[in-house]
Amino acid sequence: MKREKLKYLALVMIVLLVGAFMIGCGNGEEADDPGSGEENGEAGGEGEELSAFEQLMAKEDRLPLSGIQPLQMEDRTDIDKALPVEQKDDVVIGWTGAFLGSTFFEEMMDSAEAAAEEHDLTINYQNANFNLQEQLTHMDTFITQGVDIIVLNAVELDSTVADINRAVQAGIPVIVTGPRPAADDYPIVTNIISGSFNSGYEVGLYAAEQLHETGADPLQMGFALSMMDSADAQSRSTGFIAGYLFKAAEMDGEPYETQWDATLEAYETWLTIRDSGQLVDSGMPIDFVGYGTGESTDAAAGQTASSDLLTANPEMDILMVETDTMLPGALAELRSQGKEAGEDIKVVCAADGTREALEYIQDGVLFATATNIPTYNGESIVNLIHKMFREGFDANNLPANSYTPTMAIHEGNVDEYYDADSPFALADDWDIMTIEEYNEANAPE
Repeated sequence: MKREKLKYLALVMIVLLVGAFMIGCGNGEEADDPGSGEENGEAGGEGEELSAFEQLMAKEDRLPLSGIQPLQMEDRTDIDKALPVEQKDDVVIGWTGAFLGSTFFEEMMDSAEAAAEEHDLTINYQNANFNLQEQLTHMDTFITQGVDIIVLNAVELDSTVADINRAVQAGIPVIVTGPRPAADDYPIVTNIISGSFNSGYEVGLYAAEQLHETGADPLQMGFALSMMDSADAQSRSTGFIAGYLFKAAEMDGEPYETQWDATLEAYETWLTIRDSGQLVDSGMPIDFVGYGTGESTDAAAGQTASSDLLTANPEMDILMVETDTMLPGALAELRSQGKEAGEDIKVVCAADGTREALEYIQDGVLFATATNIPTYNGESIVNLIHKMFREGFDANNLPANSYTPTMAIHEGNVDEYYDADSPFALADDWDIMTIEEYNEANAPE
């Protein structure tokens, strides 16, 4: 039952997400000029009105839209990716990791190693510890060694493109996982990445379904985020707003024409919150009272990000803590201010579906979180490599970015995803779509 649901949700997610090309942490992109024709829904002086989806795709400030994909993709077969590969039994994978000091990265590599053992593949793993120069050295070493394929868990993807090109010229294909979307013309097999926008969107849908009351006063909401120049932080926040607005409007009997119309309003809403600090008395079902940042994703950052925000807004109804890892700090801050999560305030997270977060949901402390399952970034990549080298799978026309499935977890479904022996929510099978399969799944009816 869950597998069928996952396949359905995966398709919905793909339709819901829109590519975020060349997003960079702190890339300094400016917001679009609100006076331009495109931003007002007009198509390049021709007087034709752009759809909400087209307006979103035209946005230059893309940090709030990380994970949003075109509904139809261009063919990538003409890009040289050192494919097809030679069919062989003795396959060596050069894997350069960004980091290994967190549960997510550890679980990702544990799942990759387990899959490699199952398929009798060899992984040569190197850890860059978030050091770009160290990772570039790993790439050079793998090219010199002549490994069969490289997996790049990128520290900074855009800065690694030259080395990816050198690997391809040496006949070595490269698969990427994170941390941000790849440009369509990058010579990679694909980039396995989580869709941050959809994480927030799914939680927003659920929150509105449970909390919104037609005709009631707006709820007060704040955001406790990692860092403001992060695509993850901004897109998770925008996604939550979009999901909440879409579901609330539907419940009020005044639905948006499409989910993209809700997303467009959420985008503009988030820009106001981000740039002005808040957005209240707007006629929306939520007053967005502010945000705080912790400059990291650990528990201390959660407390830092929520402290001043909670002090300034003691009547807050909803607090979105960006990641499960920040949650313990936010809960500690709530307790220090005499509040209990689940009773005095609803707390939601937008990632990652950790075991601890699921236990908080079971205890009634956490209202909801979203999945970000590391086995998709580890085991699924090794399975793809096995198919390429052992089963003749043609990987020459995969999307530049293959977004992993995302689901909201809450009291109604937490037992489906919880396993006391698993550090993250349970995952079902997930197959990476080719561009042909993607376009067919998203073809207009």
